[in-house]
Amino acid sequence: FNELYTGHKIDLGCKGIGRFMSLAAFNKVQVESCYIEGGKKFKRIFEFDVTNGIEPISNKEEIFQNTRTSVKLIRYYDRYLKNPSPDTIAIRILEHCLIYFISNTQPQIIIYDNASPEVISLNDLFSQKIVTDELIDQFDIAGEKFELNYVKNYMKSNNHKVHYCAHSREVDTKKLSDLIPDLKDNALHDEQGNYSLSVYVKGDVLNNNVSDYRNEFSIPKKKSENDAFNTVSFEEINIVVAEKVKEKYVTEIEEFATVKTEE
Repeated sequence: FNELYTGHKIDLGCKGIGRFMSLAAFNKVQVESCYIEGGKKFKRIFEFDVTNGIEPISNKEEIFQNTRTSVKLIRYYDRYLKNPSPDTIAIRILEHCLIYFISNTQPQIIIYDNASPEVISLNDLFSQKIVTDELIDQFDIAGEKFELNYVKNYMKSNNHKVHYCAHSREVDTKKLSDLIPDLKDNALHDEQGNYSLSVYVKGDVLNNNVSDYRNEFSIPKKKSENDAFNTVSFEEINIVVAEKVKEKYVTEIEEFATVKTEE
């Protein structure tokens, strides 16, 4: 736990620093772990923060039914004190981790709020409000392969986005209307109602060029910035993404264009 940048779970895209990233937003983290060692059951509690590092609280034998680990994020910093509703938190977590839900590898995730009687299951929210297209588009740029997943979000109707992912986590987003202006402020519609379209972009070049903090890519923005080490740019990726979306949703997009022309 004390060692950074280990190779544990590297095949899952883990960077070896995620457990400490929460300290960017929270004052302290407390970990409580029920585990078995040498045939005996133990419960370990420790905390860590920026000032004191890791502080052991207790580690003793205890009776329990199942092994488990709980992590408490304690006192977030004032600059993050926006008091979002449980619904907002649930939707944002779902968006960030949606690739796991699409591939059916997600755990059970439940949102509680002590100030509200509402309990939100992200698994139920996904099955009720999200529709994924079974067709996965694939394309190639300079020998680099990419995949596109299309997701219809019936919780939002005019917030179309492109999500750039690395190792099944969202890293960056862009308004789809920046690539296809006719989508700006327009909801797409089908027999289930209005929805927003999310396009998830995946590829090895994204996996291999994400920062340790998983908040940006070391990929050129413009094609003119490409070199021997960077053969693909976001400009090229976005051109193909726009083409694929226009092909797939040609009828809806043409309707928006026609309405604008008539206006």
